Order: sequence, then C-alpha cells, then structure tokens
Amino acid sequence: LLRVGVLGCGPIAQAAHFESCAKARNAELHAICDVADDLRDRMAATHAPRRAFADYDAMLADPDLEAVIIATSDAFHVEAARRALRAG
Repeated sequence: LLRVGVLGCGPIAQAAHFESCAKARNAELHAICDVADDLRDRMAATHAPRRAFADYDAMLADPDLEAVIIATSDAFHVEAARRALRAG
C-alpha cells in the first residue's frame, strides 16, 4: 500500500481526500498534518491515520511516508510541493 500523508485538514481534505485514501485499494491514510490542534485531533479521531503532525517538515521526515496530498489553500501549494520534493 502507498502510505499517503495529507497536508491540511480543512474542507477539501474532509470532502474528498480522507475518504479517497480510505477507499483506495492501493493506498492508506498514513498521516495527517495541520497546525490547528483541535481540527487535527478531530480528523485523527474520525479518520484514524497512523500518525498526526502539527509540523509539515516533521511529517515529511517520517521515513514511512511515501506520498503527499496538498490540501491547503492554493496560495500555499507551490512551496508545500517544493518542500515535499526536497524531502524525497
């Protein structure tokens, strides 16, 4: 299974990405990341990822993480993608 991390726990992730990871036969929701503690904790309780992070770089440093879905506001996509690419 492809171990996926989702950056951002807001409406887009809730409407599509968490469920897609759960339904995919070849992927699993390995990690979630959001700076908002209350939102991250609620989504972790609801979707049961293996790990939950407040810090994106900490999630990217997880040696088990294989892919990232960037579910933040569009203005943050480029920098988040660059950081993911640098992390491998």
